[in-house]
Order: sequence, then C-alpha cells, then structure tokens
Amino acid sequence: MRHRKTTALVIRAEIYWLLIRKPWSHSLARFVTLFQLIQSASSGKCTDLDSPDQPAACVYCKKPQPSKATGEQRLKKCGRCLHVLYCSRQCQKEHWKLGHKTQCSLGALANDVYLDSFRKEEEAIDQLIDAYRMRVEDDYAFRHENRGLYARENPFPDFRSFLDLAESRQGVMPKWWNKEKRRICERRAVDEDGWSCIAFAVEKHDIQEHYNDHMMPMKLRMLAEKVYGFGVMDPMGQL
Repeated sequence: MRHRKTTALVIRAEIYWLLIRKPWSHSLARFVTLFQLIQSASSGKCTDLDSPDQPAACVYCKKPQPSKATGEQRLKKCGRCLHVLYCSRQCQKEHWKLGHKTQCSLGALANDVYLDSFRKEEEAIDQLIDAYRMRVEDDYAFRHENRGLYARENPFPDFRSFLDLAESRQGVMPKWWNKEKRRICERRAVDEDGWSCIAFAVEKHDIQEHYNDHMMPMKLRMLAEKVYGFGVMDPMGQL
C-alpha cells in the first residue's frame, strides 16, 4: 500500500511538471504523455517503481494471469488503448460500462489506432470527415481563417488536400484504406442528404448531439491535429 501511494505521488508530481513547467510545440504531444501518466496513476502502476515480478491481472475482476499461462489463459490487451488487460470479453464489456470506453478512445488516438478501432468502416470515414469539418469551423472561429465552405467556394479541393495530408501521416489512416475507400469517403463528404457533408457548417454542440458523446469534439480535434501537425490554438501553426 505504501508503495502504491508513493507511485501516485510521483506520478502527480510528473503531471504537475508537464502541465506547468514544460513547453510544448502543440497540444497533442502533451496529451499523449499525460494520457500515459494518468493511465499509470489509475492502475497504480509505474514502470520505474513497480516490481517486475508483480503478476499481471484482469483490470475488472482482478484475476491474475497464471505464471505459466497457455495461449487461452493469457490476458488480452485492450485493442484500442493497448494498456489495460482483460481475462474475458465479458470483463471487457463490464469495464467499458464503467467508463473505459471513452478513456479507451483517447488511448486509441494516443496509440495511432483510432480509425482502425471502429467495427464499421463507415463510422471511421464519417469521423474522418467530421474531423475536417470541425477543424474548418475552429479555424474560422479561433484563427480567423476562411477555408472550405467559409472561403465562399467549392470546399471539395480543400477537403482533398486534407485527405492527401492524412495519407502522408504515419498512424492516421486505417489499415484498410485504399483508393476505393478514398472515393467512398469523398462521395460521402459531398452527399447533401447525409450527415457528414462538408458543404454544411458543424459546431461543437452539433457533434455532441449527433454522436451522443460530450467528448467527441475533443477526439475529432485531436484527429485533425494529427493530420495538420499542430493544434488550432498553436500560434506557430500554418496551413
């Protein structure tokens, strides 16, 4: 118990230093580091302080992994955050109900597997389009930049530039992405009967309501930041 308290104090000190003292070129770099520290704090683990002999255990039921585990007995990592361990799919479902689903999505962003983590390709495509739409809105509101639909011209060329840049970035596009998937994405982006149409403005509350997720605007902003390489509030960033 004393060891765990010491670990938590060390992690809190590291988080304070990251937030207050250390300069960052953009917010995503800070988030990734903070996410890893917070994950360690929530599990009571710290790589530098924990004993290497401490057995792995299911994060939900606390069942330890056998010392000589076979393939079926081995604990499985969460496919998104790649941090927590589960002994069964049922434990994963129950843990998600406790709030790990949201935390898990943030972990997927930090680990460059966000768009790969969706069961349906259409969901990933819609969120990729919405990341662009959210960034166009933020650039207009916070950076006073008229891009896309705010440039009073066809927004499609600007969206295609976004996709070109996304394809050039490591860890952004899903493994199943190809030329045909891009054509599907482009068609969805200009479909005025669908939700993810780049011809229509979208604001934070629209995103929250559509996805029924108050964290979704932040996720989309982080995804767009991965594409552009800087945050909307970064004074040094330039498209």
